[in-house]
Amino acid sequence: MIELKKKRIEYIDITKGIAILLMIVGHTLQAGWKRSLIYSFHMPLFILISGFLYKENKSIKTTLITIVKKLLLPCFITLIITDILKYLIYHDSLNFNQLIMQIILSHTNKVGDTLGLGVLWFLPFLGIIRIIFTVINKYFSNYTVFGIVILFSLVGFLLGKHKLFLPWSIDIALVALIFYYVGFLIKKKDLLSKINIFLLFLLFIVGLCFQNIELATRSYPGYYICVNTAIAGSLLIIKFSFLLNKKVPNIMKIFSWYGRNSLKILCFHYLEKNIIYYEAFGITSKLSLIISKIIIVTILTLIFNFIINFLKKIHFNNLKKDNLKLLAWHMWLML
Repeated sequence: MIELKKKRIEYIDITKGIAILLMIVGHTLQAGWKRSLIYSFHMPLFILISGFLYKENKSIKTTLITIVKKLLLPCFITLIITDILKYLIYHDSLNFNQLIMQIILSHTNKVGDTLGLGVLWFLPFLGIIRIIFTVINKYFSNYTVFGIVILFSLVGFLLGKHKLFLPWSIDIALVALIFYYVGFLIKKKDLLSKINIFLLFLLFIVGLCFQNIELATRSYPGYYICVNTAIAGSLLIIKFSFLLNKKVPNIMKIFSWYGRNSLKILCFHYLEKNIIYYEAFGITSKLSLIISKIIIVTILTLIFNFIINFLKKIHFNNLKKDNLKLLAWHMWLML
C-alpha cells in the first residue's frame, strides 16, 4: 500500500485501487461465496504488489525509516485519533493502558484483554514482511532466499496451526512472505507478460473448490492449495488491470486514483468503521452499506488531499509560532 513518489506504474495503481475497494466490500460482507471469493486473494494481492514494488538497493536502515514513516506512524496516529474522536463524540472512556498494549502487540484480533488493531493490523504486518525480506535478500544468495522463504512460510503455518500467535502478526508475516517473494521475482525476472492468463484462471477456479485463505484469522486450509489460489487470483487481477488500462484507460483512472490513495483509504476505513453507526441512519442493507462506506472514505480522502495541497503552498516559516494546532496537523499530514 505504500505510494511511490517517483514514476508510477499505472496498472499497478489500478490493481491497488481494485484491491482496496474489494477490501471494503469484503469487510462489509459477513459470509457467503462473494466474501470467500474476495478473501481468497485480496490481502495476498496487496503483499504481492508490495514485493513487486520492492527496491533492492535500499539499506536496512533506510527500509526501517520508511516503514516507520509510511506504515507505523499512519497506523498508530489513526488508532489514537479514532479513540479520541470516540471519546469526544460518544464519551467512550480513554484507556491509555489498553491503547499502549494495542500498539505493543499489534494483533489482528482481540487476544485476552487486549483489543486488536482491526483493519490497521495490515500496516505493521506489512512492515514486518519488508524487514524480514530485506534482511534475507541482502545477506543470502538467490537460491538460498528461495529456500528460506519456503521454510519461513511453513514455520508461520505451523505457528498459526498451533495457535502460537506472535505480536505484530509475525507468524502471519512468515506465511505471507511467499507472496512478497513472488511479487519480487515477477518484477525482477519480468515474468508478468510470460504468464498465461488462461492457466491462471484455471488454477484459480480449481483452487476455489477448496476453502480459501484468510490471513487475519490465520486460516490456511490445504496450505499449498490456498496459497497457490491466492497467487493465481492476485496475478489475474494484475493481468486484467494491465489489459483494462489499455482498453479503457479513462475509466481505469478512477481505480488508479483509489490505488494511489490506498493507504489513506485504509486509515479512513478504520475510522468510519469505528465512528459511524450506520444503523442509526437507516442504512442496513449490504449494498447500501458498501456504497455509503466507499462514498465516506472517498470524501475524507479528497478533503485530506486538499488540506495537504493547501499546506504545501504555505511556507513553513510563515506559520505563527503559537499556532501549535496547525503546526501539529501540518507535521502529521505531511507524513
